[in-house]
Amino acid sequence: MRWIRGWPAVAFAVIAFAAVAPCQERAHSTQIELIHGKPFVNVTIDGKGPFRFVVDTGTNAPVIISPELANRLNLPGSGHVNMVDPSGIGEGRVPAVLASSVEVAGFQFRNVKAVEHSLGDDDIECEGLLGFALFRGLLFTLDFTQHELTLASGTLAPDGGHAVLPFHLRNGLPVITIHVGEFTTEALLDSGGRGLSFPNADAGKLHYLSQPANYGSGRSLSTSFALKSARLDGKVLIGDYSMANPYVEFNSAFPFANIGPIPMQRFAITFDQRAGLVRLSSASLEHTVEPTPDPVRLTNAPTVYTSNLKLLPVD
Repeated sequence: MRWIRGWPAVAFAVIAFAAVAPCQERAHSTQIELIHGKPFVNVTIDGKGPFRFVVDTGTNAPVIISPELANRLNLPGSGHVNMVDPSGIGEGRVPAVLASSVEVAGFQFRNVKAVEHSLGDDDIECEGLLGFALFRGLLFTLDFTQHELTLASGTLAPDGGHAVLPFHLRNGLPVITIHVGEFTTEALLDSGGRGLSFPNADAGKLHYLSQPANYGSGRSLSTSFALKSARLDGKVLIGDYSMANPYVEFNSAFPFANIGPIPMQRFAITFDQRAGLVRLSSASLEHTVEPTPDPVRLTNAPTVYTSNLKLLPVD
């Protein structure tokens, strides 16, 4: 999850979808590679590549690119932007660069302003991120079951909240409503996240098969925070879909729940940003959520990595 303060207004100005060229009437698809559950795709920038990028719906900037790749491509500078966590702290000013074209699945986005920033250790196998704002104006599908990303024209139609759900944007990110027993809350659909998580403030509103217990520490690009884990007693309901007695995580950094790629694994998820709708498709209505696998589980042992921002602890 990564927020760029004030980014949506800037991003929408620099991505000219009307000028995006070829064959907008047909769907453009490409294979995604799942690494630790996260979706990665090949991306071409200014005609060079391919480069491996993670598709992160929890990032509101169109593109984040590593400083190494920005330097290798000799991308021109385009001012600075402010990066901040959803916690509201850990803000820092980071440089931006301008890419003449960013191509994924054969679909070309022109004049894209990208944030230049070092990536955390769990993103170490990629050279950048494609954020939610990049796909504005398109039907954007992440099919975890078929390992495929699809970009197309068209729109979704409401179905009464069964599989097509309304979402709204919070700081440019897609947030839906979920239900846990009698408790109703907002949750971010975050393909760049991890498991199913809730803010610490919600811990007392839920029921458990195992009580929340400390198990490690985590971090975003700019904030460090403690993590707790528990197994819920009950179901998490998302439209007609349910997750029975899921393993969940709690943290003090983020203000709402987060549905990461681990719970997404059995779904194809289609976003229609213009209509504010998201469609969930799965072969089953009932699902399980196991503990987040070790490769993406954040542990007590600190890891040294390069960052443009100072890590700020959240109590």
